[in-house]
Amino acid sequence: MSDDVTIKKEMGISHQDFFRILPRALGSNEFERQGTTVVLKQDNQKLTIKLSKESQRRIAAMVVPVTNVTLTFSGYATEDFQLTLDRFDQYFRKGGG
Repeated sequence: MSDDVTIKKEMGISHQDFFRILPRALGSNEFERQGTTVVLKQDNQKLTIKLSKESQRRIAAMVVPVTNVTLTFSGYATEDFQLTLDRFDQYFRKGGG
């Protein structure tokens, strides 16, 4: 995979919870964070994660946090990209899957 790949997700999560889970989801604490943007560089690979402004979804009396997340993978081989994305999804999965 030579081109950048961008994945966009709408996630039911607050920024606080996202950043709490992120090191485990990436398998690393070696990322740079500036505000709501995270960059993880390893060898020739670069993962950039950008979070939207946190919003809310109301369902009857329940309020759920919502954050749009954009992941951009640069320099990843196809198998590395898929492993990284699968791990990310696994750690952020909620509910009864």
